[in-house]
Amino acid sequence: MDTAVFTALNEALSSINGALKGLAVDSTPVILLHPPSHRPAFTTKLQHNLAVLESYQHQLSKVSQMIEDMKTRLLHQRAACASALNPISGLPTELMREIFQLVINAGGSSINALASVCSSWRSSIIDYPTLWATLELSLGDNLHKATTHNVRSRSAPLHLEVIDERPDWGYQLPLYLSNVERKLETLSWNVSNDVGNFLSSSHLGGRSFTTLKTLAVSSPPSCYTCDAWWTSADHLHPELAFLRPARFPALRRLEVTRLHLGLPQDILPQLEHLKFDSIQMGVVEYRDALRHALSLKTLIIHNGSEAQGFFHEDPAPSDDICILPCLESMKLSFNSPALLETMLKNFRCPLLQMLHLSNVTPTNTTLSAALPLSNYLAQSLAHAPNLCSFVLTETRNEEFCFLTAPLCAHSLQLRRLTFSTLKEKEVDSEITRHLNTILNLREKAGAYPLEMETLKDSIPILQDALQSAAEFIELSPDKLGKHF
Repeated sequence: MDTAVFTALNEALSSINGALKGLAVDSTPVILLHPPSHRPAFTTKLQHNLAVLESYQHQLSKVSQMIEDMKTRLLHQRAACASALNPISGLPTELMREIFQLVINAGGSSINALASVCSSWRSSIIDYPTLWATLELSLGDNLHKATTHNVRSRSAPLHLEVIDERPDWGYQLPLYLSNVERKLETLSWNVSNDVGNFLSSSHLGGRSFTTLKTLAVSSPPSCYTCDAWWTSADHLHPELAFLRPARFPALRRLEVTRLHLGLPQDILPQLEHLKFDSIQMGVVEYRDALRHALSLKTLIIHNGSEAQGFFHEDPAPSDDICILPCLESMKLSFNSPALLETMLKNFRCPLLQMLHLSNVTPTNTTLSAALPLSNYLAQSLAHAPNLCSFVLTETRNEEFCFLTAPLCAHSLQLRRLTFSTLKEKEVDSEITRHLNTILNLREKAGAYPLEMETLKDSIPILQDALQSAAEFIELSPDKLGKHF
């Protein structure tokens, strides 16, 4: 309310109050006490007071109008605030549902919180099955939540993420899966208990998920121990054997993280995305299995430091070549250069566009170990004419030089180089000069301009190591194909 309005109201009310007090003093009982000769004067005064009263009555009507105007303005302001709190009244329902979907996907709010704002929002959200198609379920939760999502999602494809936090979930979850197996599209499961129980016939193995496109199974780092999943190379865990095309005809993405399980060869021909993290297999097993993955577009194989010593090296890797005809993106992470060399030697990817090598440097590797690795990398690059992005992370500076040299020589179409190493060093004029040497050689050869990016502000090349690589390239650019 405005200050001027408050002031006008106070003044008017004070004047009226004072006038009424004055009139009360000269009331009729007092008049009767005066002699008749005083009555004309009193009559005149009474008429004056009546005129004053009429004046104040007029002021009261003006104040009343001011109050009505203020009430109208406040009602308009409240309507404006209601519109701000409930914008669905001013926006199309389809647009508001898209906004709800973005908020939920970004983790800004849960669907139940949004549905509790107002009746309009609740009605719009409940009547839109797609918003209920994504569910994050902890097995410590009441499964009534999952049932509600299932009912409200209707026939929309269901995306389910399960966090296994308790061992006594019993029959409830298998019962729930039996209700959604015909519309489940994504299943992500963080298994903290017995993986064999999870993959047994009563849970996943005995069911047919005809609409499932993505299956991701992982265990948390706290549950990952060497003793938990140790098995010999000849006796891999068979739990993934239940992945049969007849039961999972729509499966296209498979991710297994921190679990030692064998590759399910029967399902590989239909996969487009495959991620295996810390699997106890050798390169020959990988090659023999992946030769069936003719539709694979993305491949991620990781053997991290957490399982050091698990990954066995093949004593005599075969020269048999495995061709992945549709592969566009590949990430390899090993703590053994010998394994990486064999992978590069045995795999050919003619459509490869992005190659990511990570953790290729063990602590005891000498500079000479990088030479055969770069040689096999050069052979792979010769069969990947479409490679346009190369990422090299968590490696030593020496390996970086000898791994980037064949890239500069063979991958003239390379457009982007992203790198980081185990050591950090600020850019100085010498490093810049040597980088420019490589770029100039590419320019003379008619290569695409190379965009370089460092991760986490780390500059990965020691001055002397880069100088050795740059001088080698500068002195014998015509022999790069022979040496790398």
